[in-house]
Amino acid sequence: MDDFVERLGIAVGSASQGLRFLQRMGAVKPVFRAHERRTLYAPEESVRRLIIGILNETILPQLRDSAERLPELRKNLASVEDPEARKLLEYRLRNLESWARKSDKALPWIGKLIGRPLEGKG
Repeated sequence: MDDFVERLGIAVGSASQGLRFLQRMGAVKPVFRAHERRTLYAPEESVRRLIIGILNETILPQLRDSAERLPELRKNLASVEDPEARKLLEYRLRNLESWARKSDKALPWIGKLIGRPLEGKG
């Protein structure tokens, strides 16, 4: 972490947050050495593991969340009284629903590529 702080000129807190994010994504992993007080980090070199980490930490949770919210948005659309606003919201909602359907079709294919089944709706 000290290297990040020094080379990037960022605060220790920012470096710590960044390293935690990279760990959650699987992009870096802590490396422990005997007689070393600091935690050292090594990059993940497997592209497959990096892709799985990115999918699990960013994309899949968003897809699952949207799958839960879209029906509620569709239901609430009827309560919008302004016709122009309702028309715009209907257009945007159709686009989101289209992307949700496309992601449901793409995830199994992506899962086959990385050798791990994926589901957007959880």
